[in-house]
Amino acid sequence: MAKAKEEIYTKTKLKREYGCTDKMFEYLPEPDRIWYGRYKSQRWDAWSQEKVDEFLAKPEVIALLDKKKKNASKLQKASEKRVETRKNVI
Repeated sequence: MAKAKEEIYTKTKLKREYGCTDKMFEYLPEPDRIWYGRYKSQRWDAWSQEKVDEFLAKPEVIALLDKKKKNASKLQKASEKRVETRKNVI
């Protein structure tokens, strides 16, 4: 029987899937393994699903994610206001 493929997370995948920022990576635990690309010179730290779940459960990371969401909504409102102002001027 084929063994189920284990999910591996790199920093890029964490940014893409969970919206992590570089500041959040300070709280990441030690990597489980090294993920190699096509060439041996291409290598990245990799974490298992279990370690990623622990990382996302930390209060510091939760606070940073909430702050990011709050700032994103403020930026969206400001952007809409700029567009509306520009329409009124033209």
